[in-house]
Amino acid sequence: MTSNPGPLDRGLYALFSRHAESTRHDQDRRYFRGTAFKMDFDFYLARIYGLSWGVFVLTVIVSATVVGTVPATGIPRSVLTSFEAWSLSRVYVALASGTLLGLIGKRLVLLGGRGYLKWIRTVRRENIEQTLPGAVRYLRTLAAGSDDQRTLLRKVAEQETYGETAVGFRRALNHAALTGNLDSGLRRVARDTPSEDLLAPFLLKFGEHAAREVMHSPVTYGWNHECSRTDKHVHDSDRATSSSSSQRCSSSCWSFQRFSLSFSRLWPCCHPVFLKRYPRPWDPFPSDQC
Repeated sequence: MTSNPGPLDRGLYALFSRHAESTRHDQDRRYFRGTAFKMDFDFYLARIYGLSWGVFVLTVIVSATVVGTVPATGIPRSVLTSFEAWSLSRVYVALASGTLLGLIGKRLVLLGGRGYLKWIRTVRRENIEQTLPGAVRYLRTLAAGSDDQRTLLRKVAEQETYGETAVGFRRALNHAALTGNLDSGLRRVARDTPSEDLLAPFLLKFGEHAAREVMHSPVTYGWNHECSRTDKHVHDSDRATSSSSSQRCSSSCWSFQRFSLSFSRLWPCCHPVFLKRYPRPWDPFPSDQC
């Protein structure tokens, strides 16, 4: 919910928040999710409805006054004499025309609210398409180290040069900090992001590998598990020396293979234009060399 809403927001929310549950605003809600606004959709829609009713009332007053003060000959009459010359039928015409124009103005405001969301969503999608390749290259560089996946995302999120891609990573990390589940945060951002063909599949694949890491799956921790099992059953010096050598090789293979597997699987799920512009990264590290 919007933090510390003012009296006007609270009043508009009480009057118009029910419209947010209507199915006719499902598309608006979808657009809103891709905007990264720091408010709830209910508050945004309440503001739009409040503005639309304000436009409606203002349009009715102005148009009714104009219609009532302009005679049939087309020559404007002063406002003071116009009210004296009004007949009952002319009042009806003025009110009817004012109401019609007011409804049109109200509808245009609602359509404008949807168009604004769509425009913001489009701008964010274009920015993500421009910044995601650089962010992925930076992740590839960081993956050569020993940082975990949260740290990798945090380092990218701190770089303002990656624009809306960094914003998406920050939102995923913030949600993960609240829930304690990185995969949940990545899935939520993948659901809401306007980049459904690029960032969404990337985050989903990244989340799958994050979940596997937490579950100690063989893909990410198989090498470490094997090293631990070997160390447990090796006691003599000769086998200990062999185990130490095997552990060093396995550890290096695991560190490199863990992220090379991730990025080699994440990359093909991106958009064809993305693949054409930026070639696929390294292939998985051959395990038979260890």
